[in-house]
Formats: sequence, C-alpha cells, structure tokens
Amino acid sequence: LQAKSATYKNVSKNTHYNCLFFNSVFALSTRLHPRLFHREMLHLEHKFGRIRTLQNGRRSIDIDIILALGLSYKSSSLL
Repeated sequence: LQAKSATYKNVSKNTHYNCLFFNSVFALSTRLHPRLFHREMLHLEHKFGRIRTLQNGRRSIDIDIILALGLSYKSSSLL
C-alpha cells in the first residue's frame, strides 16, 4: 500500500436502492500479473460478501481497478 485517500460517504444516485456508499482510493504496488491481481480482487469481494446479481445493484464491496501503469489487460470478465 503506497497511499490511501480519506473515506467519503455518498448517497446512492439510484433512487431505487437509496443507500449509502463509502468510497476510498488506494495506490498499490504489486508484482502480480494483471490477471492474477484481478482474480485476487474478485476473491476479496467474494470474501466480504459481494454477490453479483444485478448490474448497479446493492453490494457489500466494490473494487475498481482504475489504472495499471504501463500495462494493458483485456478480459470478458471485466465487462
């Protein structure tokens, strides 16, 4: 872990669910291949109770990988 932002509390913009979200940004450094890193992040989501049922539905955790410097990774599981 290289850096962490503050944690922000936001109200969902989806009025159907109307719940709170807590958001943070982390800067990480890893030697893992992008595919393995992606798999590990999905495993963490599952470990913390994430069940992928509806697009933009409620979730206990959501990990987004925004930027991997110098790397490109394409996968149908990212859609």
